[in-house]
Amino acid sequence: MKNKLALATIAISAVVLLTIQSCKKEEPEKNNSSNDSNIIESNRSGGFHSYAERNVLHFESAESLLSMASSVIRMNDSERTKWEEHNNFKSFYTKCNELIETMDTTNINSIHNFVKNNSDYFYLSVQDNETYLLSYFDESFLRYFLNSYKMISVADRYYKIFKEGYIVASEEDKDYLYMIDSFEQSMYVNELDYYPASRTVYDEEVYESINGKDKLKVAFKIESHPIFYNCALVNIYPYHKTLGIWIRCKRTISANVSAEWTYSYFSNDVHTGSGNFQVDSDKSFGVSYEFGFMTSFTNLNSGHFTSTSGWADTPSVPTCNF
Repeated sequence: MKNKLALATIAISAVVLLTIQSCKKEEPEKNNSSNDSNIIESNRSGGFHSYAERNVLHFESAESLLSMASSVIRMNDSERTKWEEHNNFKSFYTKCNELIETMDTTNINSIHNFVKNNSDYFYLSVQDNETYLLSYFDESFLRYFLNSYKMISVADRYYKIFKEGYIVASEEDKDYLYMIDSFEQSMYVNELDYYPASRTVYDEEVYESINGKDKLKVAFKIESHPIFYNCALVNIYPYHKTLGIWIRCKRTISANVSAEWTYSYFSNDVHTGSGNFQVDSDKSFGVSYEFGFMTSFTNLNSGHFTSTSGWADTPSVPTCNF
């Protein structure tokens, strides 16, 4: 599927191509192509993923991805589901929400088995002596554009994204990405390139409101995802504590938040930005907003919030003021 979203810009294409070329590895001896084909076919035709879950969104450039993201990130869950269905696509975010709704929380073993059986999507994290069930890309808007295989297409390349970095393939070799389970595994496939890099958070402001086993978490972040974007983002997530584990849940969310920030590039030019976000009674697993994308280039070297203000609320907890 090809969604023609915008004209590619020469600058962005140059950045992407130069980055990939700089990380291209030497070619080792080729793997058995017959075995590779069998593994690919097994992954692509298996009953676990539907066609929509395997389908990859395509963007003409990094700028066109950001342009679409500025609209999609403002959608509520219902609107986003309709957008995905229109594009015959199911996002990593939607897949995770569907899995959460099927989770058996009657005992702790059931939760641990759920994480084990869905390790491509979820993991347990201990933060400030509290245990959270988290999904990958919870804090990145890429969760709305990656499919269940963590894949996306920009310009003439296909990317599979891991915490450690990206695996990159051409149109001709994109099917290899379906059989890769880890970042390190890509190094043994001749046709693929790898780009070791990870998301960077330059500043984070977190606020919480708690009422017994219910929590509302508001997190402001200035972050960079190599190749794709820099942005100032706020995520508002409701949680419910079950058997000692905080699990994201569906709640009716209202909020009115504002932020101001400064940032600079390697040239040390200092820039400022600001934005406001309001949502009224949106029932979902969480809401997000980008206050204004800084740039699709990734040469940011600093960024911090100069102020954050506002409130967020769900019926289950006191209003979270900041």
